[in-house]
Amino acid sequence: MDRFYLEKKKKFKVCPCTNIKRKAIFGVERNNTPLIKKFKKASNKMIKDSTLANAADIQPFVFVLTENEKQLVELFKNICNYIREIQPDHPPITVRFVGGWVRDKLLNIECSDLDVALDTMLGHEFALYVNKYLSEQNLSLEHVQKIESNPEKSRHLETAKGFIYGQWIDFINLRTETYCEESRVPNMEFGTPEEDAFRRDITINALFYNIHTNTIEDFTGKGIEDMRNKFIRTPLCPKITFTEDPLRILRTVRFASRLGFKLAEDIGEAARIQEIKVALQNKVSRSRIGVEIDKMLTGNNPVLAIQYINSFNLLDVIIDKPETLDTNLDLFDYSEAVASLECAEWVLSKAKTYQLIPKSSYPMSEKFLRIFRFSALLLPFRHYNYTEKRKTYNYCKYIMKVGFQLPNNDTNAVIILQKYIDDIIQLTNTDLNNKITIGNLITNIGILPVYEDWSAALLLAITTELVTNLEINTDELKEKILEKYVQLARNIDEFELDNAWSWKSIIDGKHALSILNMKPGPKTREIMTSIKNWQFLHPKGTQEECEIWLKQTYL
Repeated sequence: MDRFYLEKKKKFKVCPCTNIKRKAIFGVERNNTPLIKKFKKASNKMIKDSTLANAADIQPFVFVLTENEKQLVELFKNICNYIREIQPDHPPITVRFVGGWVRDKLLNIECSDLDVALDTMLGHEFALYVNKYLSEQNLSLEHVQKIESNPEKSRHLETAKGFIYGQWIDFINLRTETYCEESRVPNMEFGTPEEDAFRRDITINALFYNIHTNTIEDFTGKGIEDMRNKFIRTPLCPKITFTEDPLRILRTVRFASRLGFKLAEDIGEAARIQEIKVALQNKVSRSRIGVEIDKMLTGNNPVLAIQYINSFNLLDVIIDKPETLDTNLDLFDYSEAVASLECAEWVLSKAKTYQLIPKSSYPMSEKFLRIFRFSALLLPFRHYNYTEKRKTYNYCKYIMKVGFQLPNNDTNAVIILQKYIDDIIQLTNTDLNNKITIGNLITNIGILPVYEDWSAALLLAITTELVTNLEINTDELKEKILEKYVQLARNIDEFELDNAWSWKSIIDGKHALSILNMKPGPKTREIMTSIKNWQFLHPKGTQEECEIWLKQTYL
């Protein structure tokens, strides 16, 4: 049960994890009394002992700047001196590289984005000085973009984005945040390094690199330790962290699955609290949820990510439902979605060894893997429908387009891949040598926006068969299922139909009718279909050969 106390007629909450008093998150202003000051007071000794570490001595990590990064460090040092000369009364500026860049640098992971945090100047103002300095050196800051303050989009301080020495850079400010009950969009103000560190989602994202002292600053006192232990935890009590911004639940899951780090137990405990589940549903936009799920499914371990979300009982929030859905999902077992994705990843692990798809499909592109995983995750929902403006649509369309706010191309690709699963399964269980059926399937699947990634449907069909037989899935049964698709892939290669999706008709309709001396009419469709089927049977056939066959067949 939450405990509260009153101070100057304002309501404060006691953090259940630390017994530290903080203002409650119920629309009560917390300006001038940020939580991290109270948290710091309770753990001041820990911070003093572990705030700073020489960047070269953080074992077992190797922190080495690239030549471009060294140039940036020197550039920003020079600009700080430059500003001091122009504005001698301006408080000294400390420049820090913050967040994900520091984490990835320690893990030797390439990071394309760099956040440069400033303590006494707006990001856009500093970027202007950068541009002025470079101009005087006959250089320029490319692609400078001012990002205006916009409270509705969680931007309360002006920032800027620029491209220097081949590196995209965001110029931001150290800041502190306060939240109200109704929204995850915070009020932001200038903050200290400690305040900025404690407002972040997880400790390993709260590490700063101070370019002036060449030190890694760990103001939470936990970030470097957690990096060493491969551990994910929040700087503050996770219940408070998630109540303020429920999206952080998904971010902790994404980083744990991406990096292979273990999640702290209290993260799961907090994520399962009903009020936080409601906050995730009501305070976070569907587009932000979609972005996080997208990053999970394209990350290093999508299965682990979805397993975590399911263990937190949050899949029914993540997978949105329309009011007009033709079934009641209140008692639905969302572990079916997890099982589908698990089977899909197993199929992917066997795809190359067993040659489950045509040779031309290798290597599998990022787009291929992405739409395949989305399609697999949503397999349990493919037979459900909903209505909108008196029309019926597949439920997966709603999940992709409305629930995840993903582009139409992604939505349509998933719908197309799922649409032909049953036809593929039927083909593998009846006539694997039917060139016309195979050609038509490939042509139907390989339309916009799927195109060359049509063979993802083959892997999806295997996944469906495995999921359908999940309770009796012995190694022998799995082997039999794989053997069918191995043969299908071989036949597609042997029949030279792997690119049938891209073929144009060898004879267009006007020319075909001219050859047969016919006028357009009901017979035209039949003739064009027969020409297409002839191409499936004769993939290397010429136009002249097809014309001879056409005359023999219809004259």
